[in-house]
Amino acid sequence: MHQYPVITERSEKEKPGKFRIVLFLFVFMVVFSTGIASALPSGTETPITSTLNSLTGPALYGDTIVWEDYRDLNGPYQIYQYNLITGEENPVNSSENLQFQPAIYRNTVVWTEFSTDYSSINIIKYDMVNRTRDEYLGNYDPSGFYYNYNYNYNYPKIFENTIVWQDYNVTNLNWDISVVRNTGSQPEIIISGDGDQKQPEIYQDYIVYENWTGTAYSTPSHIWQYNLSNHTAVPISEGFYQETFPHIYGDKIVWEATNFSGDGMHIHVYDHGAITRLTPLSATPFDQFHPAIFGNRVVVEDARESALHDVYVYDLVAGSETRLSPKSFAYSQLFPDIYENRIVWADTRACNTNWDIYLFTLGPAVVCPVAGFSSTPTTGPAGLSVTFTDTSLGVPILHRTWNFGDGSPLLRNPAGPVTHDFVSAGIYPVNLTVGNTRCRNLTPDICKNTIYVDSPPEADFYGSPAQGFTPLTVHFKDTSCGAPKTWKWALGMGAHHPCRTRNTRILYRDLHMPFRSR
Repeated sequence: MHQYPVITERSEKEKPGKFRIVLFLFVFMVVFSTGIASALPSGTETPITSTLNSLTGPALYGDTIVWEDYRDLNGPYQIYQYNLITGEENPVNSSENLQFQPAIYRNTVVWTEFSTDYSSINIIKYDMVNRTRDEYLGNYDPSGFYYNYNYNYNYPKIFENTIVWQDYNVTNLNWDISVVRNTGSQPEIIISGDGDQKQPEIYQDYIVYENWTGTAYSTPSHIWQYNLSNHTAVPISEGFYQETFPHIYGDKIVWEATNFSGDGMHIHVYDHGAITRLTPLSATPFDQFHPAIFGNRVVVEDARESALHDVYVYDLVAGSETRLSPKSFAYSQLFPDIYENRIVWADTRACNTNWDIYLFTLGPAVVCPVAGFSSTPTTGPAGLSVTFTDTSLGVPILHRTWNFGDGSPLLRNPAGPVTHDFVSAGIYPVNLTVGNTRCRNLTPDICKNTIYVDSPPEADFYGSPAQGFTPLTVHFKDTSCGAPKTWKWALGMGAHHPCRTRNTRILYRDLHMPFRSR
């Protein structure tokens, strides 16, 4: 049994963060994991993005997903949004500045925004309906920014009209918690102390945060809760050496905890005075990170299989855990967030060095629509007029978006076949995206979906079988794009084969012959 002090309301003359201890609250530590049961995922997974660039930090509210986006490698990070009902995907508020760490409540998004030279920082509040932007001056620690930049951002969060973030105190040289209570008001420091106060999360009038005894990440830290209505703070947990990344919903709080004793980083849950360990006990301890909670569900990053993390969801009522992401040792799922029955995360499965955003919707699994189209003609001179016919399969399809690959505006939800004019020479990969509130599907970047305007064809082929005993007969099939008119095969036998037809068959009598196309 552990004892935790409860802090009463401070005097107005007292410095925020300095409190008087007047009574003790008895908190019981139990292990939730002893009765935990594994379950198979029931629901639908879909990629939300497929840019093959760095997209991360997703946040979710209702039908809207927001994230950090670096698809433009020549431009700054921007905050993007995707609407599950309309299928619209676009920057929330384009800027030449660098935008990070989005959070969303209803139609309002907040984020950290650096100037391009990192000389100034603002907390941005943007109303996506009224298209209004409010800016609040923030501070960060410039001494450590270039080395530990993830720790030196501001992590703004929002609930209704209240915004909270960690703010660097340039006088005391540590981190405090600032808040803006209503639109138009000015930021005020509400939580400060001798050590760092970091990673705030807000629900109604309650803010949970990391309370470090000294400098963050090199001293002990514990989870505290601040009440905006009466200006009091109480410790939620002081049972482990470092307790970090709290998240709150209703009366429940989740966070990471470790003693650096070989038992790993595990997740704890606070619920009406009782603290439970959520991470299952194991003969081989493993880590879990970045918990998020909505209702009775908690999502976490899980490292039990390897250093490449997976996403798990826990049902606190049923006492079950479910692995949501496909089992793989080749890619990671990171930074999960949850709203009602929807879970989002950053995913590296398309390319291990880049991240996309994925969505999992809990409930009965559905078969997602598959995007497809035909086009005619596919080659021709500048000014080519091409008709595209949607051949997508599956229902329901609530939205369609055409991207013609030539920089023209996206075409949303057209009726029937569409015609598009390609005015300049070039090779244009065309994409059709279809979706509904559970699914999003994009046609692949293959040559049959590409338009060639005053451009030479691109050679390609495949051969089968690719190996065998001599004599070996191999069938080659042309898969070139751009409507080639002539073919010339070089089959690795010291000379060009006389066959000028599109497809051919060769009898190999040597032990090994490489081949290539021209």
